[in-house]
Amino acid sequence: MAEFNGIALLATITLTAVALALAFTDLRERRIPNVIVFPAALAGLIFNALRGWQGLWFGCKGLAFGFALLIIPYLFRAMGAGDVKFLAAVGAFVGGVEVLRVLLLALMAYPPLALVFLIQQQKLMLTLKRFAKLTSRLFGIFIPQFRMYAAQLELNDDPTIASARTPFGLSISIGTLLALYSNLLR
Repeated sequence: MAEFNGIALLATITLTAVALALAFTDLRERRIPNVIVFPAALAGLIFNALRGWQGLWFGCKGLAFGFALLIIPYLFRAMGAGDVKFLAAVGAFVGGVEVLRVLLLALMAYPPLALVFLIQQQKLMLTLKRFAKLTSRLFGIFIPQFRMYAAQLELNDDPTIASARTPFGLSISIGTLLALYSNLLR
């Protein structure tokens, strides 16, 4: 949506409203409701379809690519399905190339936000220990000493203590707004 005609402006305003609404709900409820995401994806496709078949194809590619970018982390339980659907909906508005930029901006925004939530939930040390365990297991594939360290960390971990929950949808919202209103990563 490089041209800023009335339809593009309305699409930008709509996507901004969706990003703000989903940031708020993900922050407050730690969920991204389908009642917002599915109509948003449809709206993105409709706005692009108003430019003809090429516009519809542009939106469909963005939707599919946005979905594809996060489906693997979702399958490994690194994030919720709402995050996947949210990025897909954003892709329906901005297309395949720009949805990758949104994700990169979201990934840049995520670490400081996650740190705030880890400190707020008093789970920073727990998260660092579990991250050390995970990376030790990974390196243990190649270096046996890391496997022993991972086993020691496993003994010291209490699996009944839940890990911190950080709202990645908030980062997607920030990435979306940065992509819409800045030239970062262009």
